Amino acid sequence: MLKKLSSILISSLFLVGAAHANDSIITSNNQMSIDIGNHFLDYHELTSGGQGYADSEVGSQPAAKLSIVQQSTFLGVKDIYTALSYEYSRGLTDYTGALQNLQTGATTPYNTVTRNATSDYDLRIGRSFAVVGYTDVQVTPFFDYGYHSWSRFPEGAYGYQENYANQEAGLGLLVQYAVTPKLVVNGELEFGHLIDPKMDTAGSPEFILHSRASNSLAFGVDYAMTRTVHVNMSYQLTSFQYGQSAVNSQELFEPDSKTAVQSVMAGIGLHF
Repeated sequence: MLKKLSSILISSLFLVGAAHANDSIITSNNQMSIDIGNHFLDYHELTSGGQGYADSEVGSQPAAKLSIVQQSTFLGVKDIYTALSYEYSRGLTDYTGALQNLQTGATTPYNTVTRNATSDYDLRIGRSFAVVGYTDVQVTPFFDYGYHSWSRFPEGAYGYQENYANQEAGLGLLVQYAVTPKLVVNGELEFGHLIDPKMDTAGSPEFILHSRASNSLAFGVDYAMTRTVHVNMSYQLTSFQYGQSAVNSQELFEPDSKTAVQSVMAGIGLHF
């Protein structure tokens, strides 16, 4: 998938040229913003063979996000795009799973509520280009690096905390369109891969998970109330998978899993 996106990014360069970048898009791409919204988590651990679900965490949590984006000249190169963000969510999900007797292997269905906390750091670096013949459109191929952490603690007598973490690197394409001098809409697509995924919990050695793909799709709207004050809305869908760990010294392992996260955010930004 990364090879396919690389080909798309390279091909897109033939459609862009030295056209002057759109002022509305440049203004939108030089601001600091704060957003609040909803983080919807859909997590499933898979049974051996991947034919069913061993357990799941599903639910939404309130979220907040800080971000800063800049499009400027760096070392004589125009329209260098950089973006840095941090998103945090905290709240409850519904746990559906089972309790297992480690001596007999027998399982008993078990449902409860889980406390969750998620942090996501993201850094993007790219180069923006105006599309020849369409100066109100801008495309930005970018490299993305991120760090993700998630802690979950099912409530009740059988609850215990698990902490997941991974890095991520990928390639993406951001497309922006200035509908009016004040309104800019955007869409982006990214394909990446997890780096160093792991899970730890008290009383057990750390589980080293296998790296899998990570994909992201997002849409957004930025409206300039004044040149300085902007309001925005965004939607993002991110999906990734963890591969099964090796069996540890306690004869335990972390199974294959898949995660889908949807974020809907709205906020205010200040142009600089």
